[in-house]
Amino acid sequence: MSAKASPVSQERIRSIVGSGGMPIPAGDERPAQSVLSQRPKEPARRGRWAASGWPAAVGVSLTLVLAACGSTAYDNKPDGTGQPADSPANTAPASPAPDASNPQQAPTGAGADTTPPVEPSSPASVPEALAFTGTTVDGAAFDGATLAGKPVVMWFWAPWCSVCRAEAPDLVAAQALYGDKVSFVGIAGLGPVNDMADFVSQTKTGTFPHLADSDGSLWSRFGVVSQPSFVFVRADGTAETVPGGLSEAELKDRADALIAG
Repeated sequence: MSAKASPVSQERIRSIVGSGGMPIPAGDERPAQSVLSQRPKEPARRGRWAASGWPAAVGVSLTLVLAACGSTAYDNKPDGTGQPADSPANTAPASPAPDASNPQQAPTGAGADTTPPVEPSSPASVPEALAFTGTTVDGAAFDGATLAGKPVVMWFWAPWCSVCRAEAPDLVAAQALYGDKVSFVGIAGLGPVNDMADFVSQTKTGTFPHLADSDGSLWSRFGVVSQPSFVFVRADGTAETVPGGLSEAELKDRADALIAG
């Protein structure tokens, strides 16, 4: 047989409920359990941080910081060091390309080009006597520099000159004999270009070039004042002007002297 619970006094109830409890009206003699069951239920007390929402705010802040820094901050560890592959700690500085012009930096080894640089060749020296240009009797451009390197025989003539016409075969023979060692050039003046071209055709002297000196500039350049005349240019560029005609033998002697130097 169970014993009955003894009633709790109003004073005891008030001490239990405290200042935060529901006040019990005077004269209310209901059992204490009934009074306590009507007390408003307080929400479960949470920690100070949980009640203030701090964990959630911190979590959101960390998420934003990681997103701003990039997801590859420490998730790319190909070298096992915890650093990303493209971080400065794992990226070797690029080596500058070797300077081929600097012997100390020039590439070496089996694949290196060891051919010494080729020095630019200086242009052939052109004697002052051959530094001229002109036009041939058939209208082609002519540069005296092309004669450099060999002795030269210049024959000055006029299309109406009978002495010039008479010695033309000797010039043809000398050119055939010495042509590989001595250059021959005819310089015509004192007449129309058509007459000059006819002279070359009629005397069969077209085996070497003939210039049309219509303004007399080349005759003056070499000091020629009459026809026929000759100018002999040695290989060293020195020149000698000889007025008047030459026989075949004299012409050969002059050519031999040019070759001998």
